[in-house]
Amino acid sequence: MISGVLEIKGQAPYVQIISSEKGFGTTGITCLKEDHQGIVWAGTQLGLIRYDGVRNIKYVPKPGDANSLSNEFINDLYEDRDGNLWVATRNGLTCIDPSRKK
Repeated sequence: MISGVLEIKGQAPYVQIISSEKGFGTTGITCLKEDHQGIVWAGTQLGLIRYDGVRNIKYVPKPGDANSLSNEFINDLYEDRDGNLWVATRNGLTCIDPSRKK
């Protein structure tokens, strides 16, 4: 699977191809959000992916860990004025503080 992320830097648009080798896999992307730091967050049917333009981190629910995602199916993403990322899943909300990577 190949997905594209469009970045506007200065005058000319820039399209970067993100393949499954970069970790996006074949799960369906349900939502995308670019935060104030330029990090791209992709909600999928099997978790949340954080992509900084070089590498990614995948977030999935961890049984018994109250700080992990409440469900793997991501419905929506929202960044609040403090820079926290709110992740809406099929089982409720999870707040991620990107500065703490939690």
